Amino acid sequence: MADTLVRRGVRLVAVEPDPVCCRNLRKRFGREPKIRIIESDFLTIATPGNPSGSRFAAVR
Repeated sequence: MADTLVRRGVRLVAVEPDPVCCRNLRKRFGREPKIRIIESDFLTIATPGNPSGSRFAAVR
């Protein structure tokens, strides 16, 4: 899915808690400037609209 989104010009932030999966994502997409890969728990990560990371926030 990430390949398709990037081809369409979408910027993508992938949040992955598993270190092995995160490493694989970095190997596959590490040179893609439109994809940012973060090793963390999606439900607790801080976002611009939720800097404390205390609850889920969708940012458009």
